[in-house]
Amino acid sequence: MKSDSRQYHFGPFTFSVARGLHRGEEPIPLPPRVQALLLHLLDARGDFVRKDVLREAIGDGTPASDASLWRSVYLLRTALQDTNEQIIRTGYGKGVRIIADFPEDPSPPQVSGIVETQQHWGMSGLSAHFAQHAATGEQMIRTAFELASTRTDRQFQLAGAVLKEALKRFPNLALAPSVHADVETSRMFRGYAPAGVLAHNARQLLAKALSIQPGLPSALATQGLLLGVIDDDIPAGLELIDASLLAAPRAWLSGFYKAWLLIGQRRLADALATLDSALMASPLERGLLGLKGYVLWVSGNVDGCDAFVTENLRLRPDIDLLWILDAVVALNRKQHAKANSSMAFAVALHPDDTYVLANHTWLLAATGHQTEALEFLVKASKRRSGYMSPVHIAMIRAALDDKVSARNMLKIADADRDPWRLLAWCDPRLTTLGRP
Repeated sequence: MKSDSRQYHFGPFTFSVARGLHRGEEPIPLPPRVQALLLHLLDARGDFVRKDVLREAIGDGTPASDASLWRSVYLLRTALQDTNEQIIRTGYGKGVRIIADFPEDPSPPQVSGIVETQQHWGMSGLSAHFAQHAATGEQMIRTAFELASTRTDRQFQLAGAVLKEALKRFPNLALAPSVHADVETSRMFRGYAPAGVLAHNARQLLAKALSIQPGLPSALATQGLLLGVIDDDIPAGLELIDASLLAAPRAWLSGFYKAWLLIGQRRLADALATLDSALMASPLERGLLGLKGYVLWVSGNVDGCDAFVTENLRLRPDIDLLWILDAVVALNRKQHAKANSSMAFAVALHPDDTYVLANHTWLLAATGHQTEALEFLVKASKRRSGYMSPVHIAMIRAALDDKVSARNMLKIADADRDPWRLLAWCDPRLTTLGRP
């Protein structure tokens, strides 16, 4: 691989491929995709870089998704503490640019070493590559977070492979199996496999993490979630999550887990307060924003939900649930064109995601496109691999006015310990079924 001696100075920051990003003498770690993004913006020296060019630059042999690009932009802004978009700017139809005073730099542009690495290894080689070259276990964990950020099942599993290798190389790194357990719960929420199977995997990983570091807050929080979701013991689950938050109050995922269980206890106001507290620590976290918008909607605060969604889509246009909520609110107001447009944005972000596709199919059924909705259900029933939440199938069946099938699917969700069953009681698309 060619060496790359370029070095950039902008504001209080210094960046080079060899040493990474620094503020003065303090290193600021960046995931590989974010580092590649920063280098391309710096190479442009203040000019806009088109979105398709950046997607290619940060991709792993193939262009990255829009969601991955905007996630990388968000992470770069966070690293630069660019809360008011004074450094990283986006322009509609233009792309992304960096605002900085650049000293003269005679060195010619070269291909980023990081991009060369990603193109050389491809997606299938990333796990082994990072396992070989990561200097510390923490770096490998950051790599796993980056891989999981796109939220496809393939990326989740690849993140798990990196974390498994991290534990192999650093046997005392309790955070590796704990984060791996969270990856498995993320697969459970996204509906990539039955909850029981993934919970079994997660619990084995948590046992390993807690054997290395008893009382590890992140592991306790995930244990609490599984107690509530899988064992139907929400009070015990909340107790564990509260213990984890006492030790690590800024852990946003623990707040997300707690809010989910509180909704299951029909405590929407408490769930909203928990999400607001978590958002104080992580104000632009995707999971927190999506779940807060959902709670506002199911609480009957449609105007509040609409305002919240509109405001946060300007900051995080990569959140599929916010686009889905935008579509739901628009449909409620008989704005069918807007509903279809917003749902199309969600599908564009995650075209293979079962949750997004189920919501799209629900919209089809709710707007009179019964044939297309039935075709989707038939295809889903014939799939030999993959999984779809019975709650989401019930949602589609209810829109088709097939209440008997919808109720049966909710019974299956109870048997499967589907996490979405805890939210079904308040979802307006399911409350017409008359379940207790």
